[in-house]
Amino acid sequence: MTRGKGRSTVPDERHEEDAALVGRCLKGDREAWTSLLTRHRPLIMAVAVRNGLRPDDAEEMYQEVCITLLERLELLRDHRSLAAWVATTTARKCWKAKARRRTVALGGGDADRDLLA
Repeated sequence: MTRGKGRSTVPDERHEEDAALVGRCLKGDREAWTSLLTRHRPLIMAVAVRNGLRPDDAEEMYQEVCITLLERLELLRDHRSLAAWVATTTARKCWKAKARRRTVALGGGDADRDLLA
């Protein structure tokens, strides 16, 4: 499907679907949460791996981002921009995790500390 000048409506539809899911999540709909997390899992994993995390660390990052999403979803101003928020949040959390890993490697932290702690 296209709309004017060859612009696809698929991204717009995904943004609208995200907005609808966010609205349902904010009303406590557990099924919507499952759908939202399932829908954005590939994005979170891809951003984590692209930012240098190993697959097992990417799995932990997915859990971290899900928790942050649960805690902060009501602060999202434009529900249509959820995918961008998820990608940015994941990237920032990856950068922080990698910085902590470097600090530990350089002897500046607790070597037994988990990467994502």
